[in-house]
Amino acid sequence: DAVDPSPQSIIGGKVIFSKLEQKATFPGGTSGWSKYLMQNLNPNMPVDEGWSAGTFKVVVRFVVSKDGSISDVVAENYKGSKTAQMCVDFIKNGPKWLPGRQNNRIVNSYKKQPITFVVQEQ
Repeated sequence: DAVDPSPQSIIGGKVIFSKLEQKATFPGGTSGWSKYLMQNLNPNMPVDEGWSAGTFKVVVRFVVSKDGSISDVVAENYKGSKTAQMCVDFIKNGPKWLPGRQNNRIVNSYKKQPITFVVQEQ
C-alpha cells in the first residue's frame, strides 16, 4: 500500500491537504488576481485605520473545496484590524477558485494568500 506523504488534516469529515502537487489558484491567474484586487479592495484602509508608513502583508488562510468554493477564511496576522477584516471579506465574497490537485485528483486544500499594502509617508 502506497502511503500519501502529503500533510493533511480532516475537518468536518473532509480531508484537507496543506501540501499539493498543484496549488489552488485564482481564476485568471496572477493577472486575474491583480485585476480583482484593483476593482474590489480599498488600498487606503490601512491609512484610514491610522497605520504608520511602511509595507504590510496581511496573510489570509482559507480552504478551497473541490468545487472551488471558499470556507474557513481567517486572517493569520493583524487580527482585529479593519484592514484584516476587509481582506477576509474580500476573499469570502470573491469568485470560486480553481481547486488544487494531489495525485492527479482534485482535492480540498488550504490556501494562504498574502495581500500587501504600502502606506506612504504623509
